[in-house]
Amino acid sequence: MSNYSSNDVPAGRNKKILYFFGMLVIFLAIMVLFFDIEQNSPQFCSSCHTMRPEVYTWKASSHDRVSCLDCHRGDGIGGQLRFAADLARMAEATVLKNYVTPIRLFRSIDDELCFRCHSYTRQASVSGDLIIPHEDHTSSRVRCASCHSAVAHGDIARRKITQKVRFEDWDKDEGLQQMARELVQPSMDTCMSCHYRRKITTACDACHTDMTGPDNHLLTDFNVAHGSFAREELADCNSCHGYVGVKKLEVKENTDFIEYTRDNRFCLTCHRQKPDSHNVGNFTEFHGKAITSGAKEKDGCLVCHDNNIADLPQVTKLTCSECHPSKHGKNWRNRHLPPVLPGQKVSYQCFMCHSTSACLGCHNLPGYSNPFNSPPGGFDPNDLSNDFFM
Repeated sequence: MSNYSSNDVPAGRNKKILYFFGMLVIFLAIMVLFFDIEQNSPQFCSSCHTMRPEVYTWKASSHDRVSCLDCHRGDGIGGQLRFAADLARMAEATVLKNYVTPIRLFRSIDDELCFRCHSYTRQASVSGDLIIPHEDHTSSRVRCASCHSAVAHGDIARRKITQKVRFEDWDKDEGLQQMARELVQPSMDTCMSCHYRRKITTACDACHTDMTGPDNHLLTDFNVAHGSFAREELADCNSCHGYVGVKKLEVKENTDFIEYTRDNRFCLTCHRQKPDSHNVGNFTEFHGKAITSGAKEKDGCLVCHDNNIADLPQVTKLTCSECHPSKHGKNWRNRHLPPVLPGQKVSYQCFMCHSTSACLGCHNLPGYSNPFNSPPGGFDPNDLSNDFFM
């Protein structure tokens, strides 16, 4: 007689049954979770306190009616699997409290997700005088997120706002503040740096239809007098004309005017050309008097003509010393413009026309090093009453 009972089940079959029911429970839980996320993704995301900045900036954005999944879940099975992996990773980090802030995307938003709602061929609804050919940008493989990365969350991670504002302090008002228009729209730096890297034109009229500029730009003599305006308000000039490279030029309190004009390729475009004033018949005779009378700024000529600057771009090879040699003949003080008084010492003003090597070979000036080992024999470097140079 057999001792086998119908209640007896092999151990292997028990494991298979338990495994099957376990996988079924997990599958159903995932389906319920995904269904809940699908229907209530904003509420689901806001349940994690580390997402408060992202939630409140999203609520203050122009995309507040767009579900989180519409942007953060890719298309097809691949998109679902990547989203599930991201969700599992974030859940584990939250439980173990080993998440890193600020929260950042491992993958940028794909253009295809943007094209679900937007068309790059539509007329852009931007304000002001901007020209934005979206189709040209897309055909050149400029991704949507390259310009519009701040549209949903204000780039708060890149701007490190989440490190400055505590999670518990995020609310509707903070979200509105961080989603201000000037923080969300692409900056001029973004446009100009991209154009510069891609070797696309950075001309103002390439992006702007209204090119009248400030009122002083309309003055009939602005081309001649703009240097005076630049000396007084160089930062204002830089706000538009400082975009000449990957980064905008900086203007500080101690920014040297001549150095700035040499660094700024916008300025050099015109300064490399001979001004109309230099073509006047009697310019050679009277140009020095204009400087000494105060009709022209002392450093105006030195924007282009300078004997001493070596590190900055050379505007012209013509220097003052080519026509006005530094040799001191008899009665040179009377012929000098401006006149040099007896006993007057060498100063920095001398180097506005003369090179340091020409003067300091014989004269001493505190703060400047002697380019030669010693001055010529028999010459007193502190005595300007002699006529040593012949």
